[in-house]
Amino acid sequence: MAPLPVSARSLLRAPPAQSLLLALAYFASAKLGLFFPTHDSHITLFWLPTGMAAAILLRWGSRYMLGGIFLGAFLFDLSLGSAIPLALLSATGNTLTPLAAVWLLKRWRFNPFFTRQYDLLALFAAASISPLFPAAIGIGTLWLGGLLQPAGMPVAWMNWWLGDMISILLVSPLLLSFNKTSRAELRCCPAELLICVLLLGVAGSFTFLIDFESHVLPLAFLPLPMVLWAALRLGVTGASLAVVTLSAFAAIGTALNKGVFGSLPTDEGMYLAWLYMFITALIGLMATTMQGERKKIEESLLGVNELLHNTQSVARIGSWRLIFPSNILLWSDETYRIFGIPVGTPVTYDSFLGNVHPDDKGKVDSAWQAALRGELYHVQHRIIVNDETRWVEERARLDVDAGGELISGTGSVQDITDSKEARQRIQRSESRYKALLQQAADSMFIHDFNGCILEVNQQACDTLGYSSEELCKMHLGEIAPNFELNVNQPRWELLEPGRPVCFTSTHRRKDGSTFPIEVRLVSLTLDNEKLIMALASDITERRRFETALQESEARYRNFAEQLPLGIVIIQDGLIKYFNPVSAEMTGYAGDELQDRPFLPLVHEEDRNWVQDYYQRRMQGEKVVSPYVVRVVRKDGQIRQLEVHASTLDWKGKPSSIGIMADITERIRLEEKLHNSLRQLEEKELSKTRFLAAAGHDLRQPIAAANLFVDALKLSASSERQMKLIDRLDQSMNVFSNLLERLLDISKFDAGLIRPQFATFDLLELFNWLGQNFAQATLEKRLGLRLHFPMGKSLVVRTDIGLLQSVVMNLVSNAIKFTPRGAILVSARVRGNKVLLQVWDTGCGIAEADLPFIFDEFYQANNPQRNREAGLGLGLSICQRAMTLLGGEVTCRSRLGHGSVFELSIPLNGRPGHLGHITAKTSPDGTIALDTLLHGKRVVVLEDDALVSNGLLNLLQGLGAEALLFADAEAALRHAGTDDADFYIVDFALSGELTGIDFLNAVQRGHHAPIRSVIITGETSSGFISSTRDIPWPVLHKPVNLSKLLSTLNQQIVH
Repeated sequence: MAPLPVSARSLLRAPPAQSLLLALAYFASAKLGLFFPTHDSHITLFWLPTGMAAAILLRWGSRYMLGGIFLGAFLFDLSLGSAIPLALLSATGNTLTPLAAVWLLKRWRFNPFFTRQYDLLALFAAASISPLFPAAIGIGTLWLGGLLQPAGMPVAWMNWWLGDMISILLVSPLLLSFNKTSRAELRCCPAELLICVLLLGVAGSFTFLIDFESHVLPLAFLPLPMVLWAALRLGVTGASLAVVTLSAFAAIGTALNKGVFGSLPTDEGMYLAWLYMFITALIGLMATTMQGERKKIEESLLGVNELLHNTQSVARIGSWRLIFPSNILLWSDETYRIFGIPVGTPVTYDSFLGNVHPDDKGKVDSAWQAALRGELYHVQHRIIVNDETRWVEERARLDVDAGGELISGTGSVQDITDSKEARQRIQRSESRYKALLQQAADSMFIHDFNGCILEVNQQACDTLGYSSEELCKMHLGEIAPNFELNVNQPRWELLEPGRPVCFTSTHRRKDGSTFPIEVRLVSLTLDNEKLIMALASDITERRRFETALQESEARYRNFAEQLPLGIVIIQDGLIKYFNPVSAEMTGYAGDELQDRPFLPLVHEEDRNWVQDYYQRRMQGEKVVSPYVVRVVRKDGQIRQLEVHASTLDWKGKPSSIGIMADITERIRLEEKLHNSLRQLEEKELSKTRFLAAAGHDLRQPIAAANLFVDALKLSASSERQMKLIDRLDQSMNVFSNLLERLLDISKFDAGLIRPQFATFDLLELFNWLGQNFAQATLEKRLGLRLHFPMGKSLVVRTDIGLLQSVVMNLVSNAIKFTPRGAILVSARVRGNKVLLQVWDTGCGIAEADLPFIFDEFYQANNPQRNREAGLGLGLSICQRAMTLLGGEVTCRSRLGHGSVFELSIPLNGRPGHLGHITAKTSPDGTIALDTLLHGKRVVVLEDDALVSNGLLNLLQGLGAEALLFADAEAALRHAGTDDADFYIVDFALSGELTGIDFLNAVQRGHHAPIRSVIITGETSSGFISSTRDIPWPVLHKPVNLSKLLSTLNQQIVH
């Protein structure tokens, strides 16, 4: 066939043309599906268009595609003789199903290549949920058209739903996964693909296209191995093709009354064929999913192996493994590179020794023989690599079996040539330094702050006539006649590194003679100990003094050049001295820095204050030191230096000396750490704000629902209605309790819950537990035992309310998760504390879940996220409450046997005045509902329509005169708001004023406090803090009738 011209291909790519093609494809597949009618000529269990449409929308979705689906469904309905209005309605339903499926799959981040089990669950859920409502539309259309009787509508709806669901499970994976990659995957093994197709065709034909005289349902499993073969070897596209092919055999054979399902009654055969397709699709997709997960794990392992390889390469560390039974030596790539051997070359222990330096072979072999006897293998030796000698360090561990026989050895080898040479350079430098000290013309003494001499040079020995050993055992007072320790110690404390102090004194030789000296003291730190170094010059003769001074200056210069810090001396704004480190910091050569103005090297934004510091320092003022300054290198890089600056005399003129350290990298790391901490705090704050906002948005409809439930209670006229209302009320209570958990978290995060400590007897807590949980355990047929040492009084000091809520939460959880057995609450004295324990015989908690059960939203035994089991906040709230009380909650558990939660409370020891527990019981029945608001005027401010209607119906049902407003401005303008009996006000209103602003405005016109309650869905920590001091109670939505009336009644009482 000749290829299409370019203009024709462009036309087909146009959105209207694609939409028309999709409409034709939808129409054709719909007609094909009705060849297998199930309920009547309009409904089939094998409805292909839905899966095709869902896949196309998910893969190439656009408004044109959606229009093509609608057009195809509309034309199909017209072809069945439906009226245009009914055809439009039916087409809408048929379009909604793939649209809903695509919306759900995108929301659940579905991956069409099924690399996770989650993707299979998402597809199954979308296929199950999306047809629910559209199927009802389709059935309704058939009923309106007179094609369906009411008695057959449930079965017809089920068949419609099953047809859409199997279509998504069968067709969508094939169309979604079919691309260049999948086609290449199929082409890579053509022989295997051909064999699979042939076997599948033979097995499918034999199973579904041959007449059987008897029921042979087990034969239906015959083709399933080919489906698994395709899933494991040919990928998701191959599996989908196999599933669709096998499903086609089953559908055609069943429709022709052939095969294992065709021999059955028609309806039974069709339903079994549908079930067979469903199971086959799940099996194929599950196998594909497991294969995809295995590939991901393999890719992850390859990545880890590559990371290890790169790490070894960067660190110049190789590894090896020796298998003793087979004498096989395995090297990593880096080990080959270290020894200079081509990667992959077979190696043995003998060939390894061949690369060892001849002088080190004996040492290496001795170390290895000692390792074979059980000693540690750790050796440094030289190797010959390309006629070059290099140093390596080896470590190894040898493994033995139970009988003590060697199995294998694992070791590492590291190239330490550079570090070895660096240590040798340091040793040579130290040797040169000591040699310089010993050859110095001045006497050198290093002593501690007690005046004990620690080290001297040979010049000091020659000058004083003592040996080095004698001087190191002496005190400064023995060689300095006028030395006073209590006078010199304060001077030594004032010494600063790099700022020597000069003075003249007298030394006494061993023979008793004395001579004048000039002493230069400097502070230095050796091995983290602060010491004093003194250089003493004999100034008997000026010439000798000048010679000693020059040698001393040279020694200081050499010492400065060895320092790892930069040293710069500035005189009259010009650089007069610098060490090599300073030149390296700035990027300039030595001749470029000498006599160069220092200020142009400073960043232009720092020059003014640096110049000011320099001038003030040279004028004798005390200037901040150290400080950080930015310096521009010769190559344009900006480096940040920490500078310790001071003044000194340099060649007879006042100068400034700076000791510099490059801290650019340290500052960058500090900024990165600060940003990380800030981002972490922002994430934690965003989470709290999200919980508060989500709680606010959910409270509005729940609050309205609760109010309508309470209104229904007042108007129920039959026992059946009351039962239904009670069940609805129970469901709303579960949802309300979940939101209350969110509010508790917000309160803890806001720091608004502060413990009020008081003393009380724990016996009251146990009596309260028995009264409040007896009925709950009785309903579940559980035993409730309370173990309390009756022979003594257990008086504790704690917050009664917080402790009561923690124990109530733990006991409630124990009852909830214990299907049979008993609950035990015990109190035991442990020293000066009492240990409270809540035992249960429930399902228990897996050991892997125990570290996380106190985390927010973590639920160990609720994988389906059953909301009746809560949000996973209860234990987190208990932990926070116990933290406020100075304790913690711990848990021990065995899966399948039960759990025990423990908390420890200090005993008070002095009873004194005891507090009492406030019973947390329902306020129902404590208020005369028919008299509290009857005949009263109640002003209601609520901008939510549902909540306001619920309040209006409820108040009118109680006989109250209700005035309803959506904003505070309208309420203030109304003449009847000033003399109302009660005010029920929402905080956030549609106008500019809040509910609190309204109440403050009304209160200014009254001498007595007005009776009001604020009802709000706002639970943020900021709102809770701002309303702490207002005179009116705040109730958080949802609010039931009992809580509302109780709060209003309390204002009458008080």
